[in-house]
Amino acid sequence: NWKNFFKEAIEKLEKKLGKNHPITCESYSYYAIILKNLGKYKESNEYSINSLKILEQNFDETHIRLLIPIFSYSSSFINETKEYKNLLKRALNIIIKYCGKDHILLSYVYSNLSDYYSFNNNYIKQQKYIEASLDIKNSFYKDKNHIEFSYDLHSLGYCMINLNNLEKAIEYLEKSLLIKELFFG
Repeated sequence: NWKNFFKEAIEKLEKKLGKNHPITCESYSYYAIILKNLGKYKESNEYSINSLKILEQNFDETHIRLLIPIFSYSSSFINETKEYKNLLKRALNIIIKYCGKDHILLSYVYSNLSDYYSFNNNYIKQQKYIEASLDIKNSFYKDKNHIEFSYDLHSLGYCMINLNNLEKAIEYLEKSLLIKELFFG
């Protein structure tokens, strides 16, 4: 079981390297993700916050090592909070700095930012971020029916509904459904 594996690994790292060592802190972040997936949100948050705070003391605010704790911590937020948006913007800056403006990881940050703007009823910005995510996925995936497109197309369909463009909404939702049917059978 992954939870026990990571818990034991963390205990060994803490003993060998100390609680404030960057490698130990990165393990806290991965452990936080596992805890979140097990529904242990409070404990997950504690590990994420601890990891991020310690790493921020050791590295510049745009260092690549902050990316995983930022992702694990941001995933514990309800999408409409400003802190959630700020964490995603930090992740965006880190990815651009280390990986460039066309890296596939950006598409996931863009998708999450589009969710933030959707929850805050800013559908123009939601559309902008979904389209940015799709642009990156289009350049990354050769198969234009890859399952990774379905979430963005689904979101874009509902965004179009909110922007009163029903024709486009149907087009995007049908495309999303087609991809899901091809993938899941």
